[in-house]
Amino acid sequence: MKGAKRGVMDGIIDTTKFGDKTTPMPKEAKSNSTEREIVIRISPRRALKLLMVVLILVSTFYLGRLSADPSEINLSGFSIASLFAKDNNSSAKKATPSVAKVEAVAPATTTETMQETAVEAVSADAPADAVAVPADSTEYATKYGKQVAAIEEVKTTWLGTWGKITDVTYTVKNDDPQPIKASYLKLMVEGYDDYEKKVTIPVSLQVVEGSSKKQVTVKVPQGFAYNPTTAGDLNGVTVTVALYDGADAGISTVTKEVALKSS
Repeated sequence: MKGAKRGVMDGIIDTTKFGDKTTPMPKEAKSNSTEREIVIRISPRRALKLLMVVLILVSTFYLGRLSADPSEINLSGFSIASLFAKDNNSSAKKATPSVAKVEAVAPATTTETMQETAVEAVSADAPADAVAVPADSTEYATKYGKQVAAIEEVKTTWLGTWGKITDVTYTVKNDDPQPIKASYLKLMVEGYDDYEKKVTIPVSLQVVEGSSKKQVTVKVPQGFAYNPTTAGDLNGVTVTVALYDGADAGISTVTKEVALKSS
């Protein structure tokens, strides 16, 4: 029959007859959905980076162990299990010398004790002038009323439009049989009612023996500045000196009118 198709039963080749000619035609094979190609791509650059990171981690690990105990580095016998085993052995090795170190401290302490004893012995043999001055055991008067102070002189420096008090000389008469010890004084000037200049008395001048009189001159640190606008007439300015002991108890207070302007 013309135009009829004859198919091969195995599904591989179909033929079509046109007139007297028969042309074989290939039949596409059915795709198998279960068979797929798997392609794995490897980037040389990423592989190199990963290798470098691994090398850095390994190097860091061994450098850390080297800083702890260089004798434990053995690259030929490297294994993960051996690392943990060596850590345990290292801990055991390091724990043992600690006992020896504690025992070694005892002689050092004994040596230090001997050195301290020697220093004490040398100090005992030191010259008399090198020994600290013993504390003052004198009993000073603590109740006042028999002491009288007086201002003898007030030294000043004039600086054109203003001046300052630089030195104060005063006397103390102590009618008490017990000595007194004046540690400091407060200097006050007329016109400066809200200001008191505290002046420390030198230690060598603090004591006034019982039933005696003593004159003392002290320097005023940085001076006591004044000017005619505040103090008024500088030919007659009231100056006050108050003496105090180390417990801030008042001993005696004196007031005097003095000329503050230098000629």
